[in-house]
Amino acid sequence: MLRLLVIGTIWVAVFAALFALASCAMIAFAYAMAKAAKVWNDSQRDTTHLK
Repeated sequence: MLRLLVIGTIWVAVFAALFALASCAMIAFAYAMAKAAKVWNDSQRDTTHLK
């Protein structure tokens, strides 16, 4: 019984770590996308009045 509990705890820890890693990756990706979108918007802005 105790062995099952230990194995279960290890699995929970492994999945929690994987979930945290995936969350960090998603947040970093979303941040990079937002940054890229801003740069894209700035590059698409009409600059004919500056010439």
